[in-house]
Amino acid sequence: MGLNLASGLIGWLYGRRKSRLISSVVRHLELATRCVEDISEATHRALNNDNPIDILELLNEKEREADTYRRSIIYELSKSELTAEDKDDLSHLVKRVDMIADYARGAGRILSILPKLGDLPVELKSCIRDMVELLVKCGQATRRCVETLLEDKEEALKYADKVEEIEEGIDEVYGRCRRLIVDNSDKMPVAHIIFLVQFLDALENTADSCEDTVDQVRVIAIHIG
Repeated sequence: MGLNLASGLIGWLYGRRKSRLISSVVRHLELATRCVEDISEATHRALNNDNPIDILELLNEKEREADTYRRSIIYELSKSELTAEDKDDLSHLVKRVDMIADYARGAGRILSILPKLGDLPVELKSCIRDMVELLVKCGQATRRCVETLLEDKEEALKYADKVEEIEEGIDEVYGRCRRLIVDNSDKMPVAHIIFLVQFLDALENTADSCEDTVDQVRVIAIHIG
């Protein structure tokens, strides 16, 4: 299987291409996790009946920039002397990181057309706040997991476990939010309910993408040996 990765993947990353590729991977990861922070801030604003449009525009810009970095990294990998398996490992990692930004942007698109979230029942607003705050923690732990992979594999795996733990917490809050929507369905228009559920789904998918990313870190860690 792949290890020569110890001398192949790791050696290549720390070779002549190191600064360009590593800086691109780190920047891509940073943009993805900042998208998570942006959707959280935009949600908090919306829950206070403040206009989140400027934050959502920044989120869109970051997602587009992240997509540019993804294409650049994949192209750089295609030119490398790494084995096909090694390229696949890194390509899958980059694509999963990119999905974090994609889903965060998707949540932002839905948020931009939702009626005033500040008019929701207090308990439901609190639940949504809990969800986005956990999502930020999930994104931050995902970033640390990937950043530490080549420095300290065991530490990276600890962060992977942390991401999984946070994601389970998000699933729990997600379920609670959905139950609260049902409990308060007589107080909201049907269209509002549909978009609100889609918004929560997009947040939950963002968290799932964080978990998918650290699962790929685990795969690479096994290959590194």
